[in-house]
Amino acid sequence: MATPLSDLTDATDAERKRFLTARQDDEAAAREMLTAHIAWRKASLPLPASAKTLGWGLPNMASVLADSHRCRAGCRILLVHGAMYDSEAGSHDDYALGFAALFDQYLARDSDEKVTVLVDVRGGDGWPNPRPWSALPWLRVLARVLSANFPERLKRLVLFPVPWVASTAWTAASAFIDENTAAKVQLLSGPAARTEPIPAAIDEFVEASVVAECNTQRASRQGNWQQQLFVPPPPVVEAIAAPAVEPSPPKKAVEAAATEPAAAPAAEVQQQTPQQTQDYGLAELELS
Repeated sequence: MATPLSDLTDATDAERKRFLTARQDDEAAAREMLTAHIAWRKASLPLPASAKTLGWGLPNMASVLADSHRCRAGCRILLVHGAMYDSEAGSHDDYALGFAALFDQYLARDSDEKVTVLVDVRGGDGWPNPRPWSALPWLRVLARVLSANFPERLKRLVLFPVPWVASTAWTAASAFIDENTAAKVQLLSGPAARTEPIPAAIDEFVEASVVAECNTQRASRQGNWQQQLFVPPPPVVEAIAAPAVEPSPPKKAVEAAATEPAAAPAAEVQQQTPQQTQDYGLAELELS
């Protein structure tokens, strides 16, 4: 007896199994889903060199922690700093493909490995700190792309810290994810100001060493995200002869210049936006 979907040779055995599971072993539905995924993969991955990625054109708002830092269920951890999302940096599709490329980099196609996603919703110094509702369109696209192309990859999605009044935001966000995924989401309550610590309840999902690593990653990203983008090293150029040294100005000219009053420093041109200095994100819901 032939293995279900074995004729789809562009897929791995693990992918066939995951897509079948995602469609409750309905082979016809799984075939349709997997066929669409194969077409999407050929058109989208790997990303072209000119594409925006997380940390290259887009905020470096997500990272997979080192293999030694795993959740209590033994899965790899993807840490996301939600308040770094900048709607002006790229389109919804840019972000969705950036996350898809990250999944594809760390989750082998021939494995059934799952990932636990930790989403820190606290604002940060110099970050865009968008209001919760402004991120919903992007989250809708992200959920659609990841659920259609990486089914059965999510072990747990933990959002923290979430004020109790933020339940309305979650209700709106959960409307565009399937029931199976929604059942894997855990909200950890607590004050969401940027100076607040990670809720102690996270101990149910990760060890103290992971919490420490999350704090380290967060601290390293404080400041204007555009100044933290990866910059490739400058090209190596051949040495050229140094320019001839110009003769020193006459002594009298130097003395005259020294007596002139110093010019006033130029005014600061770039100022922080209100979002970079205020606690937006879910913290604002506590005040509404």
